[in-house]
Amino acid sequence: MRISCALFFFIVLVSANGLRFLRRRSQNKTLQIQTQNGIVQGIEERSGYGRTFYSFMGIPFARPPIGNLRFRAPEPPNPWRGILDATQEASCCMGLVPEYVNAFNLSSDGSEDCLYLNIYTPKNQNIETFNPLPVYVFIYGGGFMIGCSNRVLYGPEHFMERDVILVTMNYRLGILGFMSTEDLECPGNWGIKDQLASLKWVNENIKNFGGDNRKITLGGHSAGAASANILLLSPRASGLFQGIIMQSGTILCPWSNQTKSREIAFRTGLALGIETQNSKELVSELRKVDVKELTTRMIPVLLLELMVMIKGGFPFTPVVEPNHKDAVITNDSYDEMKKGNFPKMPVLAGVTEFEFGLFQGTVQVFYPYLVTLLNVTPGFAVKNIKSVADRYIVGKKIQRYFTHKDSYELSNMRDLLEYLGEDFFNYPVQKTLSFISRKSPVYFYVFSYEGPSSQKALAELIKLKERKIKGACHSEEIYYLFNGSVSSNSDKRDAMDTQVSRNMINIWSNFITYGNPSTPELENISWPTVTDDYFPYVRIGYNLKLIHESYNKKNYEFWENIYKTFSN
Repeated sequence: MRISCALFFFIVLVSANGLRFLRRRSQNKTLQIQTQNGIVQGIEERSGYGRTFYSFMGIPFARPPIGNLRFRAPEPPNPWRGILDATQEASCCMGLVPEYVNAFNLSSDGSEDCLYLNIYTPKNQNIETFNPLPVYVFIYGGGFMIGCSNRVLYGPEHFMERDVILVTMNYRLGILGFMSTEDLECPGNWGIKDQLASLKWVNENIKNFGGDNRKITLGGHSAGAASANILLLSPRASGLFQGIIMQSGTILCPWSNQTKSREIAFRTGLALGIETQNSKELVSELRKVDVKELTTRMIPVLLLELMVMIKGGFPFTPVVEPNHKDAVITNDSYDEMKKGNFPKMPVLAGVTEFEFGLFQGTVQVFYPYLVTLLNVTPGFAVKNIKSVADRYIVGKKIQRYFTHKDSYELSNMRDLLEYLGEDFFNYPVQKTLSFISRKSPVYFYVFSYEGPSSQKALAELIKLKERKIKGACHSEEIYYLFNGSVSSNSDKRDAMDTQVSRNMINIWSNFITYGNPSTPELENISWPTVTDDYFPYVRIGYNLKLIHESYNKKNYEFWENIYKTFSN
């Protein structure tokens, strides 16, 4: 009997799709949890603050999207026998961007077999308690092209200081996650459908980990925030979460959607030697292409799109789908937001003080090209305005507003970075919250802390010796919310960094637990909510400061006037 058991575990160990199983001598029943698909065994860990927690990593929430499942909606995972080893992280999903525009220094390494999630829960929570803990499901960012749920960026230890369960998941990226032919052969949004599948899995299983499936907050950063916004709008996600956190991104950000996905899909096919204008043939042939070749040979397409990204957005992003049973987006997101076609729930959202500062290394590479282009054709980057003449007028208005001159100057990159930060982040985020505030309580924050360790880490990530243009930039708050080793050479956090982390975790955990982010650090002052055109906010730094003046008022009114006057 023992021989047959050992043989069974050996066969399972080497034959399962990317799954690892524990041999009997490595099993520990106190760390085992029964899921609907099988038993998982986690690991006990201790945070830097001394609190013990359980980690369950690399749990499959869908079948591997390989072979014939490439460019298809995720399918439920196959059940397993034996004890699944959930003590190690699974592979990241494959994504790719050229090195010099790669803000997180990630490569194309990864696997197509990547649909796994991680669950972290405080040890002092009785798994079988009748008082389950609130749950935070977090979606990473990365422009829908790069990213991973691993602990290099998203370590759980800060959250484990609070009575909150943290869930992170992988989702398909780039061409594998977002290619669309704009028809039923390949409607797209595979990455969003992966996120939806993980949410369903969490709802069905989190109770066994001590979590409350009636108290789930969905959140994300950048592309992850835009994804959460999409799921807020999608009827298919209705009832799966009860609160939402959006950090530096929404579906109205111009980089979060693509209107020329069919054109891009066929251009990708041509780069791979597939000469056809037939969707079925294109998709069939692309399913046969080796995954490494598929992701690397799309570099020319990616570069072409990045050159005009300032106008057209990233090449592989969410799209409006034709109606079908798996569709997550079938209507224009702006219209849906304006009409209030989403469930009522509390919202915590915000931006950093100088969003586009993260991309100064990338902008620096293209800066002479961008300055010349925008000076010669001011309307090039103008969106949502069809008339060429109107785009020119608006482009000149934008130019004069941000430079106080008639042209952008090579000697002053900050003007362009401020404009791009407004266009790509601040205004669309505020406009989204304006719509949501008509129906739901919206709490707004601005992250303004510039710690020396995060400044150094992010400078390394964007391949600069130092960030010459200062200001808390896009992604900087991630360094304090999570404790991932963003840069292996970064300095250790000092007391001020630790205080900022505590401020953030207090805000996030209060919102996740109570639906209201107010903390004792605000001296029992109630955090006011956003209204249609009024954005009071809390400035997050070493101290928390409540600001009653509407955030970014002058700039917001500038954009409102532009679009009311010229928008189609």
